[in-house]
Amino acid sequence: MSEFNLNNLKEEQKKLRVEVWGRLIVSLLAAFGFVVALAWNDAIKSAIDYYFPLGTSGLVPKFIYAVALTIGVAILGFYLSKLATKKEGK
Repeated sequence: MSEFNLNNLKEEQKKLRVEVWGRLIVSLLAAFGFVVALAWNDAIKSAIDYYFPLGTSGLVPKFIYAVALTIGVAILGFYLSKLATKKEGK
């Protein structure tokens, strides 16, 4: 009986190791995605400042950008959640 438990323990260790590595990879990809998002944010803000030089802040174009981005991400999230529920249903 102790042999069964030892084999079971080794299998659980393998499963845990795979899950830890998987979560580590997902976390690293999320961090890199965040860095990419910050780079794009800075590029878009610079483009707004360049094309719409409304004084020192260009506040109106930045609010339009924020609202448009929020709506776009909400729509994308809606469609991705529908896609995920379709995949779970199969």
